Amino acid sequence: MGFIRKFKKFTLRIIATANILVVAVLCATGYAGYIDPTAHPSCEVLTLAFPIPLLLNLGFLLFWLIFHYKYAWIPIAGFLVCASPVRTYCPFNFGKDAPSDGVKVMSFNAHVFNYINNGKDLPNTAVDYVCNSGADIVCLQEASIQRNKERLKAQLKAVYPYKEDERDKNRELISVYSKYPIIRHEVVNLCGERNLCGAFYIDMGTDTLLVINCHFEATRLSDEERDEFGKFVKRKTDHINKRSIFHKLQAIGPKHTRQAKDVLDYIKRQKMKSVVLCGDFNDSPLSYAHHLLAKELTDCHTATATGPGFTHRAHGMLVRIDNIMCSQNLEPFGCKVDSKVNISDHYPITCTLKKRQKSKK
Repeated sequence: MGFIRKFKKFTLRIIATANILVVAVLCATGYAGYIDPTAHPSCEVLTLAFPIPLLLNLGFLLFWLIFHYKYAWIPIAGFLVCASPVRTYCPFNFGKDAPSDGVKVMSFNAHVFNYINNGKDLPNTAVDYVCNSGADIVCLQEASIQRNKERLKAQLKAVYPYKEDERDKNRELISVYSKYPIIRHEVVNLCGERNLCGAFYIDMGTDTLLVINCHFEATRLSDEERDEFGKFVKRKTDHINKRSIFHKLQAIGPKHTRQAKDVLDYIKRQKMKSVVLCGDFNDSPLSYAHHLLAKELTDCHTATATGPGFTHRAHGMLVRIDNIMCSQNLEPFGCKVDSKVNISDHYPITCTLKKRQKSKK
């Protein structure tokens, strides 16, 4: 009996040590996004591994609660120490219902309106979705209409009488569709080669809303590399070109950082009180670029949603790369990712915003 007791004690200590190591990795991957990748590009890649220690630590918590609850303090301490990245990555909110007088905003990478899967005489499922979304302002990336342009433009105009575009030299298109007048718009110049960002000034009646729609630079992983990476994450293969993928992921962090700074510089120069930032950031919510933006703007998903809210689904790579953020004078309600639609390689994200009431002194 003495031997069995000692063996059990030794085994529990081994498992506890493994749990402590997982907590250390959880902290390293969770807070790596606080380090500027311009100086330390590897930190950006570390953030992508965060879900692994997160799930392992959750597994340890369940294990300790079932078999030896006294050790449960280890995973609990890990979650407390990493509370900020855990909340950013997978928030839990019990929010208020969206107000009827709020403004519903949608951001969606439309993937050229799913034209590949829509025949000449078929209704366009992506256009139908946007028109039936109930959103007041829609920010689209990859927004080119490839087929039946006149019919689909008329369909959209019937719901959204105001629409403006910005296009780059690579014919990338971002669009804003609005039920409110768009006063003016202009390109927001970002560093890098393949990105696009536009500022749209919308007349809300009592206020002017600055809506920034951006599409940050992509990682430039090939379809084969994306498939490899997705299968590797799911443990379906051990064959992966780690050097090429790691190099490309390293290279994109500094670019996104500079692009986020360019957006913030533009916002500060305009001195607008009401700002909404939407778009495809092509980066993890734990990235340094996201961290910079969230210091100045409210991340609507983190503030009001529950769950990880993955917005990208292709190649088995599940991550939240599409975002809606707002200035401090706007209150977000019910941010949601609609993962039930299958009309793009992205899922649309929506949120209702309302101007905060000024506190009475």
